[in-house]
Amino acid sequence: MSRYAYIKGWFECPFSLVDEVKKVNNRFFHLNKHPYLDESQIELYSKGWQYPTVPINWVNYIFYGACVNIIAIDFIKEMIINSSLVNEIEGCFFIDIEDDCSYTWVISNGKLIEKKQNQ
Repeated sequence: MSRYAYIKGWFECPFSLVDEVKKVNNRFFHLNKHPYLDESQIELYSKGWQYPTVPINWVNYIFYGACVNIIAIDFIKEMIINSSLVNEIEGCFFIDIEDDCSYTWVISNGKLIEKKQNQ
């Protein structure tokens, strides 16, 4: 039986970078493969992104949220690290693994710091 992880979080950045992050994410989904994910799963998980269409003051948020098979966690993590390489982008993501533990991924200065919380 499959187990799932609930991944939710955001990047914050100036509105001028939203399209760049969207392009980076789309490129990642089209160019990167995962040994245990098929094309339909990758396409499904790519739909978890929500991008603002108009600026709201000086900081904008790009959200990701999806319930993913646990075999996809590393793929999603790689995607978030890849996105974090865009200048001036920071963020925070929460990962809750079904019947297991929780993680927080903090993104700052192009690096992802993982913190594990046992339940």
